[in-house]
Amino acid sequence: MAQVYARLYLGDPELLKDLDLAAGNGLPLADANAIQSMCDRFVGNKFELITSPKVLSNPGQEAEIRVQNQISFIADWSVVSVFPGPIDIVDPEIETMAEGMMMQSRVLQIGPDSYGLDLNIEYSKVRQPIPTRTMQVGEQELMVSTPELRTSQIETKLILPGGGGVLFRLPNRATPGDELFLVLEFQPVKLK
Repeated sequence: MAQVYARLYLGDPELLKDLDLAAGNGLPLADANAIQSMCDRFVGNKFELITSPKVLSNPGQEAEIRVQNQISFIADWSVVSVFPGPIDIVDPEIETMAEGMMMQSRVLQIGPDSYGLDLNIEYSKVRQPIPTRTMQVGEQELMVSTPELRTSQIETKLILPGGGGVLFRLPNRATPGDELFLVLEFQPVKLK
């Protein structure tokens, strides 16, 4: 069994400029002490811990976890006539989007203390404020707001030691101004 633990932080990248970590690149973290030290650094610099899911899987099997809010919205509508009447009414088309984090992982042991990790992480957030536009419905002009989902993603293949990890700076499209940092920890788990 293998456990993948992801901590996603949001904050000012200037506070970590000494790391010289470009978006999409990773910084290896050798062991639990290095991982904890990095997490303490985020907390000490007042970064927001957005989410911290853990997933446990069998070797070679894909694991997926989602920590998301489902948001329903009116995507479109049509005007229909109903009877008795006839009376014209607006018939909405409801759609749903997911805001939050999704993590997919697959782990294979490739050596005595060496593991391959195939990883895909997405973080999505609805743009705030929600953009609005005006629309003509019949003889009325209406104000319509349609949420826009912004997604940051990293997809990578890693080789890690048991108990090791990596720090990623994610390309940030979700929250302009701040940056997303992912502390990933991998731990083999032996069952009794």
